[in-house]
Amino acid sequence: MSITTVKLIIIAPDVTDLDPNHIFPGISNYFVNCEVTNKLSNIKFKDIINSKNYFYYSKYICKSFQEKIIHYLISLYRKNLNSINCKFQKEISKTLLKDKSEIKLISFGTYILREMFIFNTQNLNMNVSIFDFSPAPLKYLWLIEILKLKLFHKKNKSTEICILYNCFSTKFLKYIQTIYPKAKVISRYHDMTINDKQKRIIQNSRKYLKNIKFESYSSKEAEFFNIAYQPNSVYFEGFSQIKANNTQQYDIYFMGVYSESRYEFIKNFLIKINRLNLKIYMDFIVLPNTNQIELKHKVTSLKFLNQQNLVVINTDPVNYIQYLKNLALSKTILDVYRLFSDEGLSFRTAEALALKKKIITNRDLNVNNLYKFKENILSFDDIDKVDLREFIDKPYVDPDPELLKQFDINEQIKNYLKN
Repeated sequence: MSITTVKLIIIAPDVTDLDPNHIFPGISNYFVNCEVTNKLSNIKFKDIINSKNYFYYSKYICKSFQEKIIHYLISLYRKNLNSINCKFQKEISKTLLKDKSEIKLISFGTYILREMFIFNTQNLNMNVSIFDFSPAPLKYLWLIEILKLKLFHKKNKSTEICILYNCFSTKFLKYIQTIYPKAKVISRYHDMTINDKQKRIIQNSRKYLKNIKFESYSSKEAEFFNIAYQPNSVYFEGFSQIKANNTQQYDIYFMGVYSESRYEFIKNFLIKINRLNLKIYMDFIVLPNTNQIELKHKVTSLKFLNQQNLVVINTDPVNYIQYLKNLALSKTILDVYRLFSDEGLSFRTAEALALKKKIITNRDLNVNNLYKFKENILSFDDIDKVDLREFIDKPYVDPDPELLKQFDINEQIKNYLKN
C-alpha cells in the first residue's frame, strides 16, 4: 500500500549521499516520491504550501534565523512528519479506510519490513495490504480521528484480519478497532525487547481494548504478560524458487545491523574458527550516523582476522530478496541475538528453516525451544565440543512438519481465522 500522491522531502544536514534509501533502507518502496536535501534553507515557500509535500527533519537542526522561519512555516502548515500535529495522519486514515483487502499488516518503526512482508504474503489466498509507518505516527493524535469517525460513521467492513507489529499507541489501537469493526485485531511484538514504558502501554491496553489479541515473539515476554506466544513466521512455499536458483558458495552467512556487542561477538567467533578454512559472507550493515565511515572501516577490517582471507564483508544495506539469495548461497547462517540470549527468535530462524539451512547461534536454545531442531542447530557455547566443519557439511535433517508449522505465516493466518 503506497500513498503515491505524497512527496517526502528529508532534510539531513550531515549526509553527503542524497539517496533516501541509504538513510532509510527501502523507504522509496513506501514513499514513491522521496528526495533528500542537506539544508533546510533549500526549502522554498511554494514547497511548503504544496499540498503533496511533507518534510522529515528534527527541529534541532534549525541554527540560522532563516531556518527557524522555514521551520515555523512548515509547522504552521502541519507538514513536518516528525511532529504530533502533522496532517499526514489524514492521508493514512484515508488510505486505511478505502483499502478493501481482507488482511492488513501494519508495522511501526522500520521501512525494511515492508519488503519482507510483501515477499511472505504475495502468494497467500487472501488479499493482503501492507502499511509501514515511520516512528512519527506513533505520536499522532488519533483520538481526534476517532471522534471524527464516530461522528461521520466511517468504517471499513472488508478487513477480516489486521496485524499490527510493534504498535505502542493505545490511541492508534483504538482507532483501528473503530474503523475495522468486523476484523480480528492482533497486536504483535517482534524482534525487540520491551521496556518499562512499553510494558505499561500493553497492560493498560489490555484493560481497555478487550477484543484485541496481544502476542509476542518472545516466550519469556508472553508468559510475563499472559499473552499469546507466536514465533516470527515466513511463507515456506515462497522460498522454493529462491532455494532452486542458488548453489551453495559459502559455509557461513551472517546478516545484521551493527552494534558493539555484535561486533565483539563476531570478532571472537572469527578468531575461534580462524584455522578451519571456512568461506564466510557477511552483510554487517552500518546505518548512517556520525561515525559511519569509521565504523565501516572497523567492520570491514574483520576479514583480516582470517589467515586464508576467506571472509567477505558488505557494510551497505541489502534488500530482502538479495538477503535471501545470500542466505541460499550458504550452508549455515550465523544468528546473533541483539540484546539478550532469551529475547525471542528473529526472522532469521524462520527463514533458515524455510531454506533448510543449519544455524549457529548464541541464543538460549532451551528458552527458545530450539533444542527441538538440535540436528540442524549448534549453540555457540558448544562449538569447542564438536567438529564444526563436520556440522556444516553434514546433510540437513528435515524436522517434524508439525514443528515447522509454528514458523509458517500461512498456518499463522489460518489460526487467526479459526480462533
